[in-house]
Amino acid sequence: AVTNLTDLTKEVVSMISHLSKFRDRNIEILTNDPIYAEVNASEMKQVVLNLVSNALEAMSSGGHLQIELMPLKRNVDLIFRDDGCGMTPEVQQQLFDPFFTQRQGGGGTGLGLSITHRIVEDHHGSIEVSSEGPGKGSTFRVRIPISANHENGEQSYLEETSYYAA
Repeated sequence: AVTNLTDLTKEVVSMISHLSKFRDRNIEILTNDPIYAEVNASEMKQVVLNLVSNALEAMSSGGHLQIELMPLKRNVDLIFRDDGCGMTPEVQQQLFDPFFTQRQGGGGTGLGLSITHRIVEDHHGSIEVSSEGPGKGSTFRVRIPISANHENGEQSYLEETSYYAA
């Protein structure tokens, strides 16, 4: 269904920022305009929830998370930038593997990001992570198509090219 991703993100953030363990973290949503995409809303909530809670887990008290939604021509980018613990290139490569966890004391199942990855792929989107290294924070970028054309990609590509050629 066509979903306002800005509202969806705000809803998740307001829910999670009430959790006592995250009260001392700052979450800033830089986008106010409604941004729409054809998504499974409950699955997208799961994606936002996983990325927000991961970011909050990765930072110490007083940490900062910025979330930005950027409409592109055919896609929407959801960008999550945190000033948390950051990660090495090795960790970045394993991050979306099932059961991989970086949490001290093994507090997580390590399934959050692999589920996130699967949901994003089911939406024909992509997710990438970048970090300059330990202690330097991380940025997650989720890119999903604005319209869910689940027919094979070539057909929609041809439609778009003929549209521009017209």
